[in-house]
Amino acid sequence: RRQKPVLEHLKEDGANGNSAFARALGSVDYMTREKGVQALTRWLQLRGDVPESDMLKLWKGLYFCFWHSDKAPVQHELADRLAGVMHMLAEEPAFTYFACFMATLRREWFGIDKHRLDKFLMLARKFLHAAFAHLKASKWRADLVERYAGVLRDGVLLPQDTLRAVGVAYHVADIFLPELQKVVGEPAVTVGGRPGKGAPLTPAVARALLQPFEDTLVRTGEQAMVTRVREAVYEAMLEELADAEEQVGEEGEEKPTPLLKLLPIQEVAAALFEAGAAPEVKA
Repeated sequence: RRQKPVLEHLKEDGANGNSAFARALGSVDYMTREKGVQALTRWLQLRGDVPESDMLKLWKGLYFCFWHSDKAPVQHELADRLAGVMHMLAEEPAFTYFACFMATLRREWFGIDKHRLDKFLMLARKFLHAAFAHLKASKWRADLVERYAGVLRDGVLLPQDTLRAVGVAYHVADIFLPELQKVVGEPAVTVGGRPGKGAPLTPAVARALLQPFEDTLVRTGEQAMVTRVREAVYEAMLEELADAEEQVGEEGEEKPTPLLKLLPIQEVAAALFEAGAAPEVKA
């Protein structure tokens, strides 16, 4: 006897389809969730664009899909798959998918208990890595870099809402440098079915990617945030550079160029000094 599909035919407007996806993804039954993830991936691949409101509904279901995942191997495999969906999508839905993930994580942050926190931190790491890989495959296209950096600045580090999700901002600061350096040293991924071209990280791109943190130092009124960004990003770059200089002449595999060497240091220093001199800046 033929088994009834978990998801019925999806209407083109996506409204009912989103509800069907959300129910399947949020199910307590593993096989129902698994079929939901597969169906959603296929559905997204066929879309040239998905409205942000619809993508947020889909991410509500994906959030609970990941919430229900048990055992570390299952969680890691699902996190890889969810982040990897970005590489299967066209440019616009991939960006919306990433932005809505970050928005969903912040919205749900206060409700994540201590038993599930580590796996959601791991999921955020996978997504930031996927975003960097997506940008590298586009040869670090300036407009795309600016859009993704904008998500980090306006959606995570300096949000205009009142959500109690500063932990997401702290975590992004912590993982930014190591995940970027991983991607710089990796081959370009295939995006949307086309092999990524890849390109070296240039000083202009490095500066653009770091701009959200520079803006945070200038604009945030939270001393704890200033300290976290300074330690996790800027001091970490100094440590990375010092480690690289110590390893000069040692045998072993070639490592990516320290990010600090790519930056126009005098330009960055002058910008920070000028901004920091303003009386309203607390950093």
